[in-house]
Amino acid sequence: MIFREDEMCIRLYNHLEQKRGHDIVLPNFFLDDYECDLVKFHADGTVTEYEIKISIEDFKKDFTKKRKGKFKHKELAKGDLQPNYFYFVVPKGLINEKHVPRYVGLIEISKTGSIKVLKKAPILHLKPHKDPVSKYRDLATKLSYREMTWRQKYNELKQNK
Repeated sequence: MIFREDEMCIRLYNHLEQKRGHDIVLPNFFLDDYECDLVKFHADGTVTEYEIKISIEDFKKDFTKKRKGKFKHKELAKGDLQPNYFYFVVPKGLINEKHVPRYVGLIEISKTGSIKVLKKAPILHLKPHKDPVSKYRDLATKLSYREMTWRQKYNELKQNK
């Protein structure tokens, strides 16, 4: 079974990338002060968050995440966060559909890397982003910062050889 989160993230990213069309798929991206393991900005303006869990403890811990005194999953269930859809992504056999709340979808990755949707995520809300231009400006700003950080690290490593 795949237990490494980064391996699962790469497999899911590649799977989503094959079906992306004009969508944007990003690993380790912050939305609403929470880091998403993988987030997909769909061409229609909706957003899907994918949260990778590699153990039962890791899965349970996700329900304790808070920001500004509010629990993430209570906010998700009420549709108060950006994602329109939310999925847990787990190694095959870790949990089943009975373990996830009604507002959450479930995707399973097998040891061979095959990906199966066990439960389709329901829509959390249909609220459009308040300002799509600022949404994409924020996205571009974060990506350019990430790119420059990687370039700086690469140049430092190159100079230290």
